[in-house]
Amino acid sequence: MKLKKKELLIVLVVIIVAVPVLQNLVVKKQSEASRLLLFFPPTMTVGVPAIFVVDAVNDDRQIDTSRDDLTNISVSTSGVVVGTSGVSQALWSQTAKVRLAEGKASFMVVVERRGTFIISANWIEGRSRLESDAHFLWY
Repeated sequence: MKLKKKELLIVLVVIIVAVPVLQNLVVKKQSEASRLLLFFPPTMTVGVPAIFVVDAVNDDRQIDTSRDDLTNISVSTSGVVVGTSGVSQALWSQTAKVRLAEGKASFMVVVERRGTFIISANWIEGRSRLESDAHFLWY
């Protein structure tokens, strides 16, 4: 059975259109981040900086490495300060602005005395709004 030029052209057009559509159905693309997610150490020592991390994650909790958003980290208690490695600890306060790089950022927290506090990460600016994250911690 020979295909005529017109029929061959129609088959080629169908294949060209169908392949990208089928690829989108078969290959699941990583979805864009929808929220911020805080990670913190299980223990802290009074007066010693502890490393915390904030990630921009999708609904499957996968890091969206395309994000470079600006976030605000805050703590609720005056006996706790937050800062980054590039800023003198003497200047740390209850809030710090942290820029994500490839979907994540690290910062430090110092507990000046034992007790409880709330730490939160809030989106400030970037490609699209990210849902905040907050945790009640006791150290």
